[in-house]
Parts: sequence; structure tokens; C-alpha cells
Amino acid sequence: MPEQWNDYPEYRDPRHEDILLPSEGLPCRVFYNGSPNGLSVDPHWHEAVELLYTAEGTARQMINGSTFTIRPGDVTVIRPLDVHATSAATGASISILVLQFDPSSWNDARTDTTVSPDMPEDAQDNLITGLPGQRIREYMEAILNESRADKPAKLIFKGYIYFILNQLSQIYPAWDRGAIRYENLHNNLRGLSSVLAVINATPESPPTLPEAAALAGMSASYFSLFFKRKSGKRFIDYIHEVRLRRVACLLAETDIPIGDIAAQAGFNSLNFFNKVFRRHYGMTPLQYRKRAPYSSIRLPATDADCK
Repeated sequence: MPEQWNDYPEYRDPRHEDILLPSEGLPCRVFYNGSPNGLSVDPHWHEAVELLYTAEGTARQMINGSTFTIRPGDVTVIRPLDVHATSAATGASISILVLQFDPSSWNDARTDTTVSPDMPEDAQDNLITGLPGQRIREYMEAILNESRADKPAKLIFKGYIYFILNQLSQIYPAWDRGAIRYENLHNNLRGLSSVLAVINATPESPPTLPEAAALAGMSASYFSLFFKRKSGKRFIDYIHEVRLRRVACLLAETDIPIGDIAAQAGFNSLNFFNKVFRRHYGMTPLQYRKRAPYSSIRLPATDADCK
């Protein structure tokens, strides 16, 4: 039966998530994601096919750098290796039913060979509409209703799961799981993760675009496009964001002069730093420092936990 699940650790960057399917005979993992006070699921990716049914509230859904709103009744599909994240404002009540299918489920549904669903990386429409969307929505609503019963019928519950899988397998036919397209995307994502780790470790002296591309195993031009496609940001803008997170922490928690903080974060020009900070936070660094919680209490620089 579905369980409440909203325990993502505090990651800020796309990361790989290993999906552990249950051993109860179900072809997928089923859980609720949400809370009565907002939601924040940070960017991640996995090999599983994920299906989201928005039961209550609205949220912002990011998939491969593109963001759109999901509303009650919407059915959203996440393809294998899509970088995705979900967020709802603090104070907003949100409830999402999540189904995660192992791609090998397509074996049982359509063929006897080892396959994955054919969900092209560059597909734009993640909302399932029309008759298939209506049927899947009805099945997922039925799962919710059954799970709320005093004694849920596991056989009925399992049947709805297979009805949904059958609909998905008709929308997305099977393809060879060892296809070059899939393997290349998998390798590129791991390369991207390596680059992000280096930037976060040393944002004050990050790799150049050619260096980052070489680390990821791509050409500079392709890496630039791939980075934007998966994160929704330009390479240099991402570096600025990582630096600004450290700056914001130091402003709030220490009494280090603003110019020194900017230099420590890797900004060589104070004017440029002020411009970037104001564009990102909508205020000057000094205004941010004054408005930060506990602004009257500053720690010595050596005690700050702003990694």
C-alpha cells in the first residue's frame, strides 16, 4: 500500500537515485509525496519510469530544465534519466501519488526480450492527456481510494497497477535496453555529476568550460548544451549560484566584511558581485545581511559553517 514519503536529504544539485522496488510481487514502488506545509524535492535522476498523480494542491515541476505547473488531476510521466524536481510553496498543502516502474516491467507488458520504454530524451510533453491520461488518472484515483479503505484489497490494488502499466506500454513502445542512445545519456549524466561535485567543492576556483567538458567526457559545445538542457541554467550562471549560496551564508552568519566575502567566493570585481547578488536576491548584500535571521548575532569567520 502507498506510504507517506518526503524524506529527501538536502541536496541542491542533480544526483543519481537508486530505486529499490518492493519484494511483494508488485512491478513498481508506490508512495505519497507531499505535506500540508509545502514540498521541496531537489533535482535527481534514476533509471526508473516515474508516474505522478497530483491528488491535491498545485506544484512546480521541473524536468530537464523546463518548469511547468502541475494541478489536481494531472498525470505526469518522468522518463528514465530525466533530471527532475518538484516544489510547492511553504504553507501550501500538496499531495502527489508516485509510482516508480522498473523499465524491465515493459518485458511483461509487451515483449519477451530485455527492453526499456521508448521515451525519447527530447520529448516535450510530460503531461499524459487524452484517453490514456483519463484512464491512468482513474486508475490512480482508484488506488488512492483503495488505500484509504479499512482493509485494502491487495489483489485489486495490484490489478490497478497492471492496468496503468498496460496503458503506459501502449503509449511508449519498447526499445532495446542496450541502445547506444540510452548508454550515452547515462554516461553523460554521470559526467555531469562529477563536474557539479568539483564546482561545489571549489566554487572560488571552478573548472573552465573546456576543463569541465573534458571531465565529463564531452566536447565543450555539446557539454554547454547538455548542461543547459538538464539543469535549466548556463554553466557560468550555475557557478554564480553556488558562489552566492556561500556568500549568503557568510553574510547571515559572520561579520566578515562584504568585500572579503565576495573575494573568498571567487568574485574578482566588487561591482560585478553586487550586480549578480542583487539580480539573484533582489536586494544588496548589505540589505540581505540586515534582514537575515538573528542578524544581531555574528559568528567569527572560523566558526561559520558555510561550505
